[in-house]
Amino acid sequence: MTLQANSCVVDAAATQPSTPVRKDWTLKEAFGIDVPYSVSGFAQHDWAPVKDPNYKFNKENLSDLLNFHASGETAFLAVGHKGTGKTSMVEQFHASLCLPLLIVSCSRNMTEDQLVGQWLLTEDKSMNFKLTGVALAAQLGMSVLLEEYNLLPPGVASVLNQLLEGKPYDVPQTSERIIPAPGFKVFATMNPNDGMNYRDREDLDSANEDRFFIVQVGYLPEEDEIPIVEGALAAITDSEVRKNMAKGMVDVANKIRAQFMQTSAAALTTVMSTRTLRRWAKFSLIYRSAASKGKSPLHVALSKVLTNAPSVSAADRQAIHEIVVSVLDQEYRV
Repeated sequence: MTLQANSCVVDAAATQPSTPVRKDWTLKEAFGIDVPYSVSGFAQHDWAPVKDPNYKFNKENLSDLLNFHASGETAFLAVGHKGTGKTSMVEQFHASLCLPLLIVSCSRNMTEDQLVGQWLLTEDKSMNFKLTGVALAAQLGMSVLLEEYNLLPPGVASVLNQLLEGKPYDVPQTSERIIPAPGFKVFATMNPNDGMNYRDREDLDSANEDRFFIVQVGYLPEEDEIPIVEGALAAITDSEVRKNMAKGMVDVANKIRAQFMQTSAAALTTVMSTRTLRRWAKFSLIYRSAASKGKSPLHVALSKVLTNAPSVSAADRQAIHEIVVSVLDQEYRV
């Protein structure tokens, strides 16, 4: 399982998994790519994320991840709009190779204690210093994922500079030296700080940013998303109908994304991820009986997976359903 470690403190000795067995995975085994090349990972690991059999990598980003993995670099930064799958990309890369991954959810109120370590009161009332987050991952020789990295105050993020280069870190509270073990990597994700739809994002300190291997993550291309949606519509036995429906739903998603990325006042503040798109397809079949009640299964399903969300404004809700009407010719009836 993935160890979630946002603000919690993990005792390395108490949680050390059983000794894992190394394995060289072929690209065919791990990612379905028929290329005679292998990547080092584990046969099994207690802290590896669960593999999603339906996950589809963006080919360019997978190439980036493989090149980074082979490079000997320590820090990887994925930048992209919400819903592009930055976190799932990192999780599924680790899942495919059975690599351990610790996840830290960043916030603007986070302190360096939550990233490196803090003093805790023990049962016998004494104080004991426990490593956390990035320092813990360095000690154990595993990956750590820092979600929403640019929510961190720059001064806090800069504490990680030495570790981002894979260099030893001297814990100021104890003078202990943490020497990163083999396998230590830092992955970070962030939304662009472009003033569109993201609040409280910080500009990265240039010295901190300079330590990262940086990739841009976009939405999957149409030719990759259509088969994913077709899979969710597998109950439609007519292949032509199924493919046309999948193509239309992907078209809706891309129109929503295009309006989301506009800079005008009319831009949507809601976007559709591949995950939401797949769930929309699945629930559109589950709600097929809605048609007998004079409702549209497509609109009902969309409201359940996206537009009923409290974060979606009435204007966005109307605009999104109107896109469905224009693309799929489905009257807005819920």
